[in-house]
Amino acid sequence: MVTECSLADPNNLISFLKQHQPYAAKRSKVVSAEDAVRVIQNGDTVVFGGFGAIGVAEEVAAALETYYLQTRHPRDLTLMFAVATGPANDSPKGLNHLAHKGLLRRIIGGHWGLAPGIQRLAVENEVVAYNLPQGIISICTAMSPRARRGSFRRSVWGPSWTRATAAEC
Repeated sequence: MVTECSLADPNNLISFLKQHQPYAAKRSKVVSAEDAVRVIQNGDTVVFGGFGAIGVAEEVAAALETYYLQTRHPRDLTLMFAVATGPANDSPKGLNHLAHKGLLRRIIGGHWGLAPGIQRLAVENEVVAYNLPQGIISICTAMSPRARRGSFRRSVWGPSWTRATAAEC
């Protein structure tokens, strides 16, 4: 059955979209930190935002740490950040929550200075670690939802990664 309506009228368009939205899109997009970390699978990539101690997803990082310590899953994650969030000491805050052997396999970061726990994993060769320019990571992270699947990896790891622009990410 084909439904016709004038989508030029904003009210018709909104009504049409609400009526034809899939069920999953109608559910609440707000979930607890504990529920959010349970969808992370072994080998997934997780990206943390924030700058210093501002905009830290503290509850998510703490929930991921707790879930890993209880179940030993998820394992072998890739962690990506432009600026490591944390207190710049060894207290269990920010990305220090993720400084457990086995939880992380790879870390791709710009500024590591505020999370000595994950620094230690890199220095002790417990993870594969990459230190890339903050700006490149920020641009590619911001633009990746608009890009084709996998294009972030090609633009960053390709020969022109230092010249990555929003169009390339």
